[in-house]
Amino acid sequence: MAHFIYDFPLVGLADNVELEDVSSTKGTAYKVTAEFLNVRDYPSLSRGQILSSFPKGKALYIENTVRHEHMDWGKFTGQTGKKCYVSMSNLEKE
Repeated sequence: MAHFIYDFPLVGLADNVELEDVSSTKGTAYKVTAEFLNVRDYPSLSRGQILSSFPKGKALYIENTVRHEHMDWGKFTGQTGKKCYVSMSNLEKE
């Protein structure tokens, strides 16, 4: 099973936060291509608060995409049920 991190704080992810296995596979599988991919609470670089970050190579499932501020954003639901957004420019289909 792929590893996922949803709704973790941004601080400390690089070294000492153990990634969780998440059983939800709703959506299309993607892999992170950037060194780190910020997870936001709103599809915007200026208005979206950073909730977490995915390291390069991690898999996640995108439920659908939205276009906002001339960018494509992937939407998924975190473990707590919160809607989360990531930039699609830093993802590739698995």
